[in-house]
Amino acid sequence: MTIRHFSVLQTVLSQTRDVICSSQGLSKEEAFTRTEEFIRDNSERWRLPNPQINYEDPFCRMAYLYMNVAVHAGLVEKGISQFGEKFEPFLRLKAEMGEELHVCAIGGGPGSELLGVVRYIENLKLKKPVFLDFLLIDKIKEWDESWHALKQGVDLQLKETYGQDRHEWATLISKSFLPLDATKSSDFEHFATRFNSINLFMFCYMVSEIKENFANFSKVINLLVTRASPGAFFLFIDRDEKIVRETVDKLIEEYPLLKKVAHHKERGVLEDNPEDLGEWYINIPSLPRQKWITFFTLAVKLPDSNST
Repeated sequence: MTIRHFSVLQTVLSQTRDVICSSQGLSKEEAFTRTEEFIRDNSERWRLPNPQINYEDPFCRMAYLYMNVAVHAGLVEKGISQFGEKFEPFLRLKAEMGEELHVCAIGGGPGSELLGVVRYIENLKLKKPVFLDFLLIDKIKEWDESWHALKQGVDLQLKETYGQDRHEWATLISKSFLPLDATKSSDFEHFATRFNSINLFMFCYMVSEIKENFANFSKVINLLVTRASPGAFFLFIDRDEKIVRETVDKLIEEYPLLKKVAHHKERGVLEDNPEDLGEWYINIPSLPRQKWITFFTLAVKLPDSNST
């Protein structure tokens, strides 16, 4: 049995709602109404060239969790699985040696990528747990609150699946959060060593969001590539549009130390059951996103020919 994305979300959403309702004197019905309002408003805003989403508001973040986290998690799991010949031997060795797997999600919002990585690890059925060190980066500092809740939700379901003894779990997770803007290289430039240990950088629907700010995002990629270790993977997951694919290819081609090693396109539907959302499924008229038309591009950092 593996973790169920919507089941994790049900726990996270309900616990978050209960705390907010208690502190703000709101009823559950008011919480459902506010979340639904943000779902409708955000859907309209995302059609604009430069959408301004009020993620500082906790109900706006809950709307995002409800609508997008499960499908993004499914895409991450799918993306890693598509390139399993690259990742699986690497992960098995990490687990066998008891070494940490270091993952970084750029512009990850609440950390949807964590669910996808965990389920991929679970499906490998390794004999030893993977020690997963997960860094989330997003410019909205309030996402740290949702990131904390999401990680707790994953841990809770791992405990329900594997029992109290954490050494019997498929993975043991440590997490961190940096409130950095992926279009501001100045936010990253003073981190001299933080990205050197990252094994996998992930950009899930990041490029399509910032394609109007390509030049600045490219500078951030340059910093990450420069400071990453040889062999570090860069996984891009995004909507299958010509301009987005070309933007990703341009990013990779700009840097001699970054090599595109694989590409895949897919149209699919999330297999998880939204009814696992429980009362949220019943009380929110809008259904979460479950379909995708997506491409996956994997690149790797090459050794520096000048290094010794």
